[in-house]
Amino acid sequence: MKKTLPLLFVLCAIAGCAHTSSEDAESDDSAVVNVVAENSAKIRVFNADIVHLHPGKSCWAWNNEGRITASLTVFSRWAPNIKVGMPKPADIPKMYGEYVVPAGQPLTVEITYRNDASGMISTCGPVAVTFKPEINKYYDTSMLHAASRCTVRVRELIETTPGKADPIPVETTPADACSASANFWGRP
Repeated sequence: MKKTLPLLFVLCAIAGCAHTSSEDAESDDSAVVNVVAENSAKIRVFNADIVHLHPGKSCWAWNNEGRITASLTVFSRWAPNIKVGMPKPADIPKMYGEYVVPAGQPLTVEITYRNDASGMISTCGPVAVTFKPEINKYYDTSMLHAASRCTVRVRELIETTPGKADPIPVETTPADACSASANFWGRP
């Protein structure tokens, strides 16, 4: 009995810490920090791929000043959502981060996909696009996989009712590396 009680306590503590549900995450409005910054826009990033945002740039590089690491690895899936106060489309993923970015200047979204499932490693990217966020508008971005090709999708979120939004596609342009040495390994 003396050995069972501490073990039971540890197991209950672990189970309590590990418990999360999408209902809890969606109803936890205390985690929302409604950020209002002058001349800014907000963007939501799906936490599954490696995602970097490059404000003020029409290209990407691992050493761009001001680069925002929005999602770093598959482990970002288990990080708490970062919320800055954005309306939600019907197809919102369960894991995401929201960021405030400068409006009226280029924003490059760079995404790399990596999956190590079943002992097979599949990767795609980096794939990057540039668009110009507008003041006080909401956007989301994710990587799409189709026909052995990866693309970056950016959508504007039009608020229809408080907290809800309809997404519409945003016109983007492909973004290249800022220089031949832009990738982390220094290889062109």
